[in-house]
Amino acid sequence: MTTLTGKTILITGGTRGLGAVTALALARLGPHKIYITGRPSSSATADTLISKIRSEAESNPNANNVCTNITFLPTDNASLASVSATAQKLLETEEKIDILICNAGIAAIPLGKSEDGYEIQFATNVLGHALLIRKLLPLLRKSTSSGARIISLGSYGYRMAKTVDLERVSGDGLAKDKDDFLGYQRWRRYTESKLANTLYTSQLAKQYPEITSVTVTPGFVESDMVKNFGFVDHWMTKLGAKLARGQKGMVTVEEGAENTVWAATVEAKELVNGGLYDPVGKRVPEGELTAAARDEALAKKLWDWTEAELKRWL
Repeated sequence: MTTLTGKTILITGGTRGLGAVTALALARLGPHKIYITGRPSSSATADTLISKIRSEAESNPNANNVCTNITFLPTDNASLASVSATAQKLLETEEKIDILICNAGIAAIPLGKSEDGYEIQFATNVLGHALLIRKLLPLLRKSTSSGARIISLGSYGYRMAKTVDLERVSGDGLAKDKDDFLGYQRWRRYTESKLANTLYTSQLAKQYPEITSVTVTPGFVESDMVKNFGFVDHWMTKLGAKLARGQKGMVTVEEGAENTVWAATVEAKELVNGGLYDPVGKRVPEGELTAAARDEALAKKLWDWTEAELKRWL
């Protein structure tokens, strides 16, 4: 790992789980400033995390490089208005963003719709981050001389998705969608959102090659979110962990954050722009990606659709 001296970092969903562990790990490497986002209801959790980091710096004489300049930005990642407001605040107050970690996410929840009319998992996992990235491009571009990075959280679940069915994300297609007893549809919606993250990253690399954009897979993490799954979903997750290629089973939150921390700190020359990385730091070769993840036409369609949907917010 390299030090992060002088770096400004933004972590979405940084108040708990993988995001909180990532924030703590990166704070120990001495960045200039860290921003964490989370739902407005997570302010108490954010305060606890920030206090923990600051206490570590105060109590350990060898931790004087720990970053204590940490700010919580209340943000609903499913709400484009909320994401836009957070981005605008940063545009007005910051000179640059060096590392943007798109960590916030939800999984396998019942069918729902965001306030903007999009399927709730797609809104949270994909559109909220796409808007944040697009609005913060001016700040990221100011950091390119020192190596700006966009790190998006992927999932082994992308392998299950055959496509990204954009007609079912909103409008009449969403209205016709429904859940089923065993949860296939809610998992379909989740895996398609994770495929979309991977495809969107590949397009970011093409559209903005001056910024390094990668997707990282945390593995099958025994997070609070997974622990709160119902019996069927929890069982399916544990089964997937046993069957997944290269996966050693369920991992802790600390282990799950290692790939993100690696991507944020490794030398830039070690990263392939647009690449997908399995834990830890193992790039998935092009030939081992699923057909859908290699589908250039699908990736371009997703990019164009996203640009059109976000146009009024840009």
